[in-house]
Amino acid sequence: MAIKCVFFDCDEVIRTWEHEFDGLSAYSGIPLDAFVEITFDPSRYEAAIRDDESAESWWNEVSRVLG
Repeated sequence: MAIKCVFFDCDEVIRTWEHEFDGLSAYSGIPLDAFVEITFDPSRYEAAIRDDESAESWWNEVSRVLG
């Protein structure tokens, strides 16, 4: 049978980010709550998941704010 559909999930509908950030605070010195709040702020994140902005542009903005 041929593949008829491929699913991609970026916003915790299918896949959770539960352990993705383990050790991030110790590595970066950035509190995990601040990282999540900045990274997944709807004003940044929604444009990326709607493909109105590239993932690279999203991460560049996140990096700029966290920096």
